[in-house]
Amino acid sequence: MKYTFSGNPVNGKISILDEGPKDSTLSICEEYSKNGISANWKKSMERRKKTGLFTQVYILIIISIVIIGVVTAVSEYIISERRVRAETDILAEAAAGEVISSIKEYPAYRWLLTYWTDHAEELDVQYDVDYSKESPTGEKVRLLQKKHPDMEIRYCSEEEVLALSAEDQKLYAEIVYSWLSARMNGIKQNFGCDFLYCAVTDIDSGEQPYECELYLFSGANPDEVRGTEYGNVYTLGVTTPLQGDKKRQGYMRQAVLFNREHRSVSEKYDNPGHYIDYYTCLSILEDRAVLTGTSFSLQTMKRKILSAALVYSLNTIIMELLLLNLAMILISRFILKPLEKVLSIIRSYTETKDSRKSEKEIRALLTEKKGLAIRRNEIGQLAEDFVDLTREIEDYTARIRDAVAVQKRMEFELETASVIQQQMLPDGAPDFPDHPEFRLGASMKPAKEVGGDFYDYFLVDDTHLVMVMADVSDKGVPAALFMAQARTLIRSRAQNGEDPEQILYYVNNQLNESNEKGFFVTVWLALLDLETGEGLAVNAGHEHPAICRSGKEFELVRYRHSLAAGIMENICFKQHTFHLDPGDRLFIYTDGVPDAMNTSSEQFGTDRMLDVLNVSPNADPASLLSAVSEAIDGFAGEADQFDDTTMMCLHYIGRSNEDSSDQPR
Repeated sequence: MKYTFSGNPVNGKISILDEGPKDSTLSICEEYSKNGISANWKKSMERRKKTGLFTQVYILIIISIVIIGVVTAVSEYIISERRVRAETDILAEAAAGEVISSIKEYPAYRWLLTYWTDHAEELDVQYDVDYSKESPTGEKVRLLQKKHPDMEIRYCSEEEVLALSAEDQKLYAEIVYSWLSARMNGIKQNFGCDFLYCAVTDIDSGEQPYECELYLFSGANPDEVRGTEYGNVYTLGVTTPLQGDKKRQGYMRQAVLFNREHRSVSEKYDNPGHYIDYYTCLSILEDRAVLTGTSFSLQTMKRKILSAALVYSLNTIIMELLLLNLAMILISRFILKPLEKVLSIIRSYTETKDSRKSEKEIRALLTEKKGLAIRRNEIGQLAEDFVDLTREIEDYTARIRDAVAVQKRMEFELETASVIQQQMLPDGAPDFPDHPEFRLGASMKPAKEVGGDFYDYFLVDDTHLVMVMADVSDKGVPAALFMAQARTLIRSRAQNGEDPEQILYYVNNQLNESNEKGFFVTVWLALLDLETGEGLAVNAGHEHPAICRSGKEFELVRYRHSLAAGIMENICFKQHTFHLDPGDRLFIYTDGVPDAMNTSSEQFGTDRMLDVLNVSPNADPASLLSAVSEAIDGFAGEADQFDDTTMMCLHYIGRSNEDSSDQPR
C-alpha cells in the first residue's frame, strides 16, 4: 500500500491517502525517518535552472516600468490631445474675434459687406498690400482724398458712403478691402492658422440655405498662392458648394443661431484627416450671413500632441529607471542577501538534519546589521518559522507512524463492516428451484465503503414472497447499523404473516425508540401471492416502482406515498393492492439511480432509466439490472457519486395451467 502524507507538522494536522499495497507502510515510515525529505528536495533543487532572485525582481520591475511607461504615454497622449485642442479652441476664438474687430472698426462695415458680396466680380482689389512701397491701393487713397478732402476713409459712416457717387463708392470699397486683406494676413500669421477667411452664405430664410459659400476675405502667408483651386488661398468672389456636407452645414447654421442669441461662440467642424474648422457669425445681412472661418491642420495638431506626450513619457521613464537602480541597491543589501543566507541554512539543514546548528545560524543572522531590516518583516518571520519547524520535524515522523497505524485499523474496520453488510443482504442472483413462477435479481453499489441502502426478499410460506427496498437517510457506518436494525425488524415481523402496513407500523415505532441521530428510512415493502399474482404494497416515502406488462414497455406506477419510517411514532401507513399477470416485470430502486450525476451536475433521471429498461423490456432480471448499472456508469463518467445505487427486478412467470387449474383467480 502506498500512502501520501500531507499536513502541517507544527499544528499536528496530518492526512493520509491510500495509494498502494498495505505491506509497504512501515517501510515508508522507516525510509522517511532515515532520510527525511532531503533526497527529494535535493533532486528537485538540482533539476531547477537557477535564476537569482535579484535578477527576477529586476526583470519584474523592468516589466512594470515598461507597462507604466506605456500607460503613462497613453495617458499623456490623451491629456496632451485635450490640452492642444483647448489651446486651438482659444486661438480660433481669438483669431475670429480679431477679424471681427478689424472689420467692425469701419462704421460702414455692413454696407461694405453687402457691397463686396454683390459686386465681387466688378471690384479691382489688391491683395497683400506692402505699405513700404508704392501700390495701386495707395494711388486709390490719394485719388479719393483728392475728390473728398474732408473725408476720413477709416471712419466714414454708412450715410457718408451712400452720399458718394457710384464710382467713388467702388473706389472706397476697393481701398478698405485691400487694407482688411493685409490685416487678415497679419492675423493669420500671428495666430498660426492654416486658413483664415470670411465667407457669405444664404441662411434658412434665403433661396439656397447653406448650399454654397462665397469667399470675401482670405488671409495668406507670404509663400502661399492665391487662386480658385482647392488648397489655394481663395480670392474675392470664389464660391464653393456645400451640398451634401450636412455636418458642415449644421455647424454653420448653429453659428448663425448663436449670433442671433447674442452669443460669441465658435463652432468647430472636423474634416477627418485634414483640418478642423471653426465658424463665428460676423453679421446677418437680411437673408445672408457673413461667417468668419479659421482652420487648423490636424496633422500639425497631432505632431504637437505626440511631441508633448513623448517628452513627458521619456522624462517619466528616466526618473523611474533612476529610482529603480536606487531601490535595487537597497533591496539587494537589506533583503535579498539575508534571504540568500536563510536559503543556504535551509539547504544545509536538509542535508544534515542538525536543527541546533540551523537555529544558531538563524539567530546569528537576525542579530547582524543586515538582519535588522528583515527581523520584523516576512523574511524574518520565515526564519523564525523555520526554526520552529526544525524543532517539530523529529516529532513529525512518530506522528506519521501513529497516523498510519490508525488509518490501517480504520480501513480494516471499514472493510470488515462492508463484508458484514454484503453478507447480510441476500444473494443478488437467487435461484428458487421449487418456485418456477418467478425470477428475481438485485444489486447494491454503495457510495462509500459502507452504504445506507438495502434490499431483501424471502418466502414467508410456499406461496407468498416478501420484497423490500429501503434507503436510510445517511451513509457510512451509522447508517449501515440503522439499516441492519430496520432490516431485522422487517424480516422478523414479516415472518408472522402480517400485512405490509402492519409490519411498517411496528417497525416505525421500534425505530423511533432509540433514534437519537434522527435517522429515517424510506421503504417499499410488498407481499406477493405467487399463485394468483395479487399483491399488497406500502410505499413509505420511497421512489415510484416501474412495471412492465407482458408484451409492453416499462412505466412508472405513481401513487400517493406515506411518510418515511423513523420520523415519528404511530404513523398509519397506507396499503394498496396490485396484480401481476404472467410475463409482467417489476423494477424497484433507490434514489441513487435517478439522482446519479455527471460532471456537468446533470441527473440521470427516471426518463433515462425507463429508456434503458425499454431497450430490452423482456430481458431477464440480471440483464436489466446490468443494463441500468452500465448506463449509470457511462452517464456519470468521472463524477463522484454521493448516494448508494440499489435495484431489484422481479419477473413474474406464474403457475402453469396444470399446477393452477384447481386454484381460483
